This record gives sequence, C-alpha cells and structure tokens, in this order.
Amino acid sequence: MAEQTYEELKDEVIFQLQQSDKIEISGKIDGDRVGYPLKLDMIGDEQIMFKHPVTIEGEVIDVEKFDPKPNFSILSSDGYRYSFACKIRKKTAEAFAVNFPKNIDKDSMRQDVRVDVNIPIQYWIDPDQELLFYAPDKGKKFTANVTNISAGGGFLVTKDKIFFKNFFVKLHFTDKDLKFLGTTTARIVRVKSLRTPQTYGLAFMFSDVGGKDKERLIRWIFQVQLEQQQRQKEFGR
Repeated sequence: MAEQTYEELKDEVIFQLQQSDKIEISGKIDGDRVGYPLKLDMIGDEQIMFKHPVTIEGEVIDVEKFDPKPNFSILSSDGYRYSFACKIRKKTAEAFAVNFPKNIDKDSMRQDVRVDVNIPIQYWIDPDQELLFYAPDKGKKFTANVTNISAGGGFLVTKDKIFFKNFFVKLHFTDKDLKFLGTTTARIVRVKSLRTPQTYGLAFMFSDVGGKDKERLIRWIFQVQLEQQQRQKEFGR
C-alpha cells in the first residue's frame, strides 16, 4: 500500500470528523493525563470548530488548561485512528477552534499494536486454577515490571517468581493510567531467561480484558504511542 499524501489524509480526516461519533481530546492537565469525548461543530477552510463546553459527569473542563497542547483523535468505523496535536486558537461560550493540523498520523487499531513501557505490577497464581501438583507459593504475591503492552497482552520482567507456560496468573495494576484494569487474569505464553543474572521475562495474554476496558486500553496505547512518536520527531530535529 502506497504512502498517503498529506492532502489525502486531510480529506480522510474531514470525512471522518463528519461521520465519526468517536472524537476525543486528550493530554495533560496539572500533570495528569486525561481524555474527554468531543462533538464537531463545523469545519472551515483553515480551522476546525468543536462544540463547547466539554463536560464529563457534569463537570465543565477548561480546554485551555491542556499543557502544552492537546491531542485530538478520531476512531473510524473501519478500524483506523487519526490523530494530531493542536493548540486551542479561539474559544467562545459555544465552541472552540484549532487550526487545521500540519501533521496527521494514521494508525491501525489492531490488537497487536504495542508500546514500550515501564509499569510496576504485582502478580500471583490464579487461585481458581486447578494444579496437578502442590504449589507452596499459591496465594503469595510477587513484583515485576511490564515492559511492553498491547490490547491482547504484554511482557513482564521479574527477579522474583517465574511460572511455567500456560499457567494462569493474576496481574494487579496500580499505575494511575492503567488503574482501570485493576486485577486481571492472564495466561503465560512464554518464559525467557534474560541476560541480567536471575532475571526472567514472561510473555502473557489477557484472558478477561474486554468491552469498555479493552477500548480504553487501546486508546491509552495509541495515546502513549503518539507521545513517543512526537518525542522522537522533536529529538530528530
């Protein structure tokens, strides 16, 4: 598939803005990453207008507090995510405007899209798992770091306890961005001895992440991916 030109992407964004009901503004306010749904107001020659105020659970969000500039994303019905970063240029009581973006990213919303992270977790044997042998560590919690993650699973690194392939484990997420996952079940699909002495990697697949949590995880992954891409562009200048 040939690489799309900016004008082709711009035309797609205009179409998706008019068709999609999944438009979101996201970024950081006071150091916390947040995201809120948006509704389109109108599209001009050089600007996009969104309806205002943005509210969530009855609370009005001041979009000008995003630091330094928010990201906008559109999820299409055919499985793509269009994203761009823009400063708020004009705000009224009814709407706010951004200039049409000069850079547009288009990503497939596939389950295997993953990002590198460094997220501390706790893990332990799934207590509902039937074991064919005595497990003295059943119920004991261990620590690890998730080093990459996708909507389907991830990879954790630990110097603590390792479990065999096809074991089911509980993963407990306390990181503020992934706290919505809480404690989830995963199956170990690969165990690897790493170069660092007595350090192991465990690849896992989620067993019970679905519905709204999965959609939220996918949005978070693409948000992190977008931020990493922007940092790489800035570093390469």
